[in-house]
Amino acid sequence: MELTVRDRQSLWDIAVQYLGGVEGVFLLAARNGIEVTSRLKDGQRLEWEHDDVISPSIQSACTVKGIIPATDIDEQDYKELLAATSTKAATAIAAVKEQPEQAEEDTIVIDKITEVIKDLQEGKPVESDGGQALTRIFEDEFDTVFA
Repeated sequence: MELTVRDRQSLWDIAVQYLGGVEGVFLLAARNGIEVTSRLKDGQRLEWEHDDVISPSIQSACTVKGIIPATDIDEQDYKELLAATSTKAATAIAAVKEQPEQAEEDTIVIDKITEVIKDLQEGKPVESDGGQALTRIFEDEFDTVFA
């Protein structure tokens, strides 16, 4: 079957609408010879098959309720939207993007978790900013029993 892409639809939107789940993005990409991150154009034609449907109930709900996901937005539109809604994030994003690149030794570590895990792996003692000693009690950070 053939479908027509609408304005601002991504392949992920199409997968939800026509196949009932984002998992279908890989089927759509393979069937149409495009990347899962490809930017689609309004009016572009894509192929899909009923056998590709992941969740018939979600696909049916989109059809019956007229749900047409369209989440793709380019950077300029995103900035304009942030500015139009008077959010402080627009100013912060613009400030970060305008800063010149710094040498590695000049950077500030923002991700404390990554820093702590690295120190623990190297056997270094870890202290919090408040002076508390931190330790790791589990070797497997993905242990589902204690997560």
